[in-house]
Amino acid sequence: MYAATDQSNVWRVTTSGTVTKFASLNDSAIISLVLSQDGSLYAATSNSNVWRIDTSGMVTKFASLNDGWIFSLLFSSDGFWYAATSRSNVWRIATDGTATKFASLNDSTINSLVFSQDGSLYAATQTSNVWRIATDGMVTKFVGLSDSQIYSLVFSQDGSLYAATSSSNVWRIATGGTATKFASLNDGAIRSLRFSSDGSLYAGTYNSNVWHALVIN
Repeated sequence: MYAATDQSNVWRVTTSGTVTKFASLNDSAIISLVLSQDGSLYAATSNSNVWRIDTSGMVTKFASLNDGWIFSLLFSSDGFWYAATSRSNVWRIATDGTATKFASLNDSTINSLVFSQDGSLYAATQTSNVWRIATDGMVTKFVGLSDSQIYSLVFSQDGSLYAATSSSNVWRIATGGTATKFASLNDGAIRSLRFSSDGSLYAGTYNSNVWHALVIN
């Protein structure tokens, strides 16, 4: 397991719980950390940079977007990286680090990006909107929730989209865009959603500086 901090460090945590510093970026807060197929880590920062950390811990700058904080970073099957920023833009980054603006939402900070099964991107914003971005970069509004900012998105195997909010709610969004409240945790902002192999949904919350993993059946 790898953990990133607002001090621009990446820590490695073994299965026994031993913690060692793996890399220091000398940048700013690391907002997103992704493991690539070759075992390298990619770290996105609040200074709009993306760094590559190889398996030995060597750090090299991969890309600079100059577009505010990077809140979400995804690797796609076509070999590109996609990065979402606080200025409501999505960037596509080639394997050589060349970045091009892929889509502009004209909304607010994008907190979360996720791919659907058809290759479209879905982007969640601080204004509680979810946008669909087609493979050609065309943007359409998918749904607006009557809630607070959306922190995390995840797709289920049946194609439903689940959205977690800062009001401690989880919403289920059908393929047609109809949203229904799925669960209320009453435990502070939900920062992360993940499905387990048995289909259960796990929500990580931030409450009094303590993270909790909660199972929603």
